[in-house]
Amino acid sequence: MAATGLVLCSAVTVNSAGAVRSVVQNSLDAKSVTGAQSHVLVASLPTPKAMRPLAGTAVAGEGVWHPAGRLVGGLSAVYTTSVRLPGTANVEAGIAWMDTKLLRVRLYSGSLSPGGLFWKYTAPISPSASRTLVAAFNGGFLLKNSNGGYFSEGHLVAPLRVGGASLVIYRDGSPRPLVSGGATSV
Repeated sequence: MAATGLVLCSAVTVNSAGAVRSVVQNSLDAKSVTGAQSHVLVASLPTPKAMRPLAGTAVAGEGVWHPAGRLVGGLSAVYTTSVRLPGTANVEAGIAWMDTKLLRVRLYSGSLSPGGLFWKYTAPISPSASRTLVAAFNGGFLLKNSNGGYFSEGHLVAPLRVGGASLVIYRDGSPRPLVSGGATSV
């Protein structure tokens, strides 16, 4: 992985005895999941509602969400759909929706950008970490071309930009966007 990327991992794990354990707590919408010999409530978000078309009248299946990928504690944590783009009725955009109560986000530093040997999470993803991997995204650009900053694991690689948007990933793996209106301390 040349550029930094995001990895979404299951927030529900199964221990060696087969018991289901949720890392996520305090949900208003909890679904029941049965493990080998245990029963636990797993927090989840409601299934997304269909998207309205961006271009004209919807064609069959457009904007309808479908479960995709690995289940998390027996629940779908990722849904995908596609919509036609405005002004280009024959071009579709694929969209993924991810349940942030069932998943946690982890930032892996790229092997080349920013590179270095002091990162706890870096490319390649270890086989043990891949067991809970649900989705992975390459950053898609090199840091020098991003016009943005990078702060991770207590290391400032490039200053965050005043007025720029940041994706803040908290210790519990929950993501929150942050837009800086001035000097911001993260």
